Amino acid sequence: MGASVTDGMAYFTAIDEIMQNAGKSSNGLKAIAQNMTGITVSAKDGSLKLNKSALALKEYAKIDIQKPNGELRDMGDVLDELGGKWKDLGKTQQQALMVAIGGKQRSSQFSALMDNWETVKQIQQEIASGAALGSADKENARYIDSIEGRIVKLQEELRKLVVETINTDMFKGLV
Repeated sequence: MGASVTDGMAYFTAIDEIMQNAGKSSNGLKAIAQNMTGITVSAKDGSLKLNKSALALKEYAKIDIQKPNGELRDMGDVLDELGGKWKDLGKTQQQALMVAIGGKQRSSQFSALMDNWETVKQIQQEIASGAALGSADKENARYIDSIEGRIVKLQEELRKLVVETINTDMFKGLV
């Protein structure tokens, strides 16, 4: 029951956009992923049962985490279905799902993910279309074109000139 790297980046960004704390955001995402596995194993007989996250999804959002053949659905598919229904759920249903999936300690991170689901979809689309590729290069180009960037570039060029001059011509003159 996994999620793609693209989905993981989108989930983290959506959570952290609200939480503004990368550590809490990443720990929340880990807890959500662990709770979304959907099954527990009985210590008595080794049998598999649905966990509280799977039961809450089924009861409050009418989402089944199992495929008809009994295999577990991907976490990304389940979250995508829930993200589409989230705003239509009542506060009590949302609260129950936040605690069941996020846990008591990480329910705010799960709430941030669901409340910011439109950001998840936007990031997934940007990555899929290639629009996110090269964004660091574009930001760097804007910085270099700024006045501060030009000053830094000039300082770097002057530093290189001084270093090259001292390393070659001046050193030769001293010898």
